[in-house]
Amino acid sequence: AGGKRGVKASKRCSSFIKYNIVGSRGVSNSSTEEVRKEELKSTNELLRFFDSSKKPLSREDRLYGIHELTSPEGWKQLGDETIRKVHEYLQLITDIHTKYPNPGPQIKLKLLRYIDKISEYLCLACDTAEFCRNTNSSPSHISAAEEMHSRLSSLINELNTHVPLYHATASLLQNNAQGLNETQKITAERFLSDFDQNGIHLDEDTRKLLARTQSNISRILYEFHSNIHKSKTIDSESNSSNKQLESLLNARHNFVLNFSPEKKSYANYILKENVLNSADEVILFLNNLFESLKPLIERELNLLKTIKLQNQTSKNISRSDIDQVKIYENEVQSLAQQYISQQQQKNGNKTFTANKDNNRFYCSLGEIFSALNIFTCRLFGISIEAFL
Repeated sequence: AGGKRGVKASKRCSSFIKYNIVGSRGVSNSSTEEVRKEELKSTNELLRFFDSSKKPLSREDRLYGIHELTSPEGWKQLGDETIRKVHEYLQLITDIHTKYPNPGPQIKLKLLRYIDKISEYLCLACDTAEFCRNTNSSPSHISAAEEMHSRLSSLINELNTHVPLYHATASLLQNNAQGLNETQKITAERFLSDFDQNGIHLDEDTRKLLARTQSNISRILYEFHSNIHKSKTIDSESNSSNKQLESLLNARHNFVLNFSPEKKSYANYILKENVLNSADEVILFLNNLFESLKPLIERELNLLKTIKLQNQTSKNISRSDIDQVKIYENEVQSLAQQYISQQQQKNGNKTFTANKDNNRFYCSLGEIFSALNIFTCRLFGISIEAFL
């Protein structure tokens, strides 16, 4: 975002992502071959775009190619500009709905475009802050990004209980959503569902209390994630993390007691609109995923155990020897690098040294986007394309 190079999805329908809905879940049989061709084409393009040494990504001074982020102070500027744009579009939406309470097709499209713009600006800023928190090595950038993220999270919670915005969104579905195509109708329904889930039906005082409660949950969660990211662990000695976790669980529990009609767990509340829409479904999915990955994990662990034994002895290694070896967390990275080095040397690269630059291929940015492309193609018929 913000630069001349970037990624887009085919069949654009907003400023960042465009897509074609092939089916409610998965791709229909009649379009499978077409989707596979598109998947292969876009996958190859992504690998060339991100991993080719002939086309390096731009190394401009501004972070992530965003104009404001030339320094940590730029995060506040980005937050201020995002808030300004959100309020600008919010006023436009309110004025249009006041003038056209029963909008026709053209007005509906304009309203939907403005509502989507609000979502777009918020996502750009918040997702960039989240990316910075997880990948940037500068404490000052991370701290500034977290502060901006917290401000925008509070704004999002306010918007989720904003009555004029709700009524404008509801008007899109008047007369059976006349004037909207299938994609636009689904988009409007999802926006409306967010309002319902965030208590738009409650009285004003309760709505304000709900917004404050959600902002508090978001703040504690973000602080907790940040603390774990720095310490890399949760244990009896990390008192700060434990206190934050306890506060988070208490805040979520109180939220469910006060605002969830079903009075179920917070997990069930938050998952309601997802593909896996209950805690039981998520646990089942994770258990199945673990069982499918377990043989692969055991195979890789045995490889690391073998390398560890090779470092300790020159004798022939038996299966019983491997079974007795223990691998500790602080050994995994160095043993894995030794294994990769051995494989490269077997392939004729005698000058290979185990370092981050030479290991980029193992999980490169191109490979990551290619994997995402396979998921989106097969699940939703959406292909991600690289462009200059």
